[in-house]
Amino acid sequence: MGNEFVFSIIMPIYNTEDYIRESIDSVLSQTLDFSGNVQLILVNDGSTDSSLDIALEYQRKYPDNIDVVSQENQGLGAARNTGLDYARGKYVNFLDPDDYFSENVLKEVKEFFENNGDTIDIVSIRVMMFGRKTGDHPLNFKFKEDRVIDLRCEPANPQLAVNSSFIRLEAFDDLRFRTDLVTSEDTNVSCKILLDKKAFGVLESPAYYYRKREDQSSLVDTAISKKAFFTYRLKNHFMDVIGYCLDREGEVPLFIQCTLAYSIQWMVTHKMPEFFTDEEKEEFMFWFKKVMSYISPEALSYKNIVFNDFLRNYLIIKSNDELDCVVDLKENNVLMKTKDRLLDRLSNHKVYIVDAEKFDDMIALSASFNSMFDSNNISFKAIFMGDDGNVQTAVSGPSEKHSRDNIEFFSETLQHIFSFDLELPKTAENIKIAIEYAGDEGIVTLYPPVGFTGAAKEYEYIVG
Repeated sequence: MGNEFVFSIIMPIYNTEDYIRESIDSVLSQTLDFSGNVQLILVNDGSTDSSLDIALEYQRKYPDNIDVVSQENQGLGAARNTGLDYARGKYVNFLDPDDYFSENVLKEVKEFFENNGDTIDIVSIRVMMFGRKTGDHPLNFKFKEDRVIDLRCEPANPQLAVNSSFIRLEAFDDLRFRTDLVTSEDTNVSCKILLDKKAFGVLESPAYYYRKREDQSSLVDTAISKKAFFTYRLKNHFMDVIGYCLDREGEVPLFIQCTLAYSIQWMVTHKMPEFFTDEEKEEFMFWFKKVMSYISPEALSYKNIVFNDFLRNYLIIKSNDELDCVVDLKENNVLMKTKDRLLDRLSNHKVYIVDAEKFDDMIALSASFNSMFDSNNISFKAIFMGDDGNVQTAVSGPSEKHSRDNIEFFSETLQHIFSFDLELPKTAENIKIAIEYAGDEGIVTLYPPVGFTGAAKEYEYIVG
């Protein structure tokens, strides 16, 4: 039996009386005729404000196109599942009631599906943020032109959201949104659908306008403060997708790994969440490492997947579950490696002079050195020519005035920031700064390049 509509737009509604009219109106005002092509399913998920009254008002105006369904509050996933039970369109979308479409969305999506046959089940449009935060969504790099992305050839193109996607109804088959997830229930379904054809369409022009609420009250805004955002999500979203792939493919395809890598980076905080007990911290890290064991360093290496270089290194370490510091006396260097992957070289780093001052009898320097190497193994000294013509040495001491915190992820130090002070005679000349790394194998001595920052720049001539 054919579909009665081209599109079924499913809108889960919960206490969005301030926004819902703008959202519904963006569907009604599409360049594609509403009455002949669109079914709008408004699922009232136990709202306690006037959202239901507004939904019924629109239904009275368009009784042949708008369905209103009410249920007790069960959450976003359950509301979307209810909407699917009523869907009679060929393609389905899940517009959120505080967001809206540009006016050309449905027309262009319809034409793109028609032009690409059954090669794809999903067409995605760019996401533009408005409200508290404006501009492009980080994943908008995909939308350079209208095209089909073959994920086997271009795996680093995550498609997470269903609100900015249009999905062939028959692709759901027996798939439904998980109702036990605080967030990621849409990514969970998207991954499983994409696993079938491993391709999806993208459109450059039409846009989904995504509201970042001023009061930060949305589900996405509040999720990270909840325990369910962490361990529970690792088990019921990430491991669920991984298990689904293993059952059907025998492996986790690289494009799924990229999607999981993109998602998991937003879970990583600098400190372990304070609401965890010691036992919960241990359980969380067990599942975090288990998920990371299925995400390859290759997936983590794409800079449009993991944005922060420090975080990328941390995730690669967790992916390999191994970190080795190698003192190479032959090459006079120290290497930080995880399995066969090089993460850092001691010789790659500069010393930065952050403060400098001349006194009557001395020169005072404050400096900073940032690397993956443990500062407990590192010492600095200045080597210079004294006024007696002999080479002299000044040993550094830790700086209290300019000390900075190490860079941590989940309370584990990834990047050591070593701040130190040096005091030299005012007559010192030909000053060089040496770094010594003391390992079990011996001592490596390097003379790193020196940079000057801030007010210290006027003293650049001091160190050669």
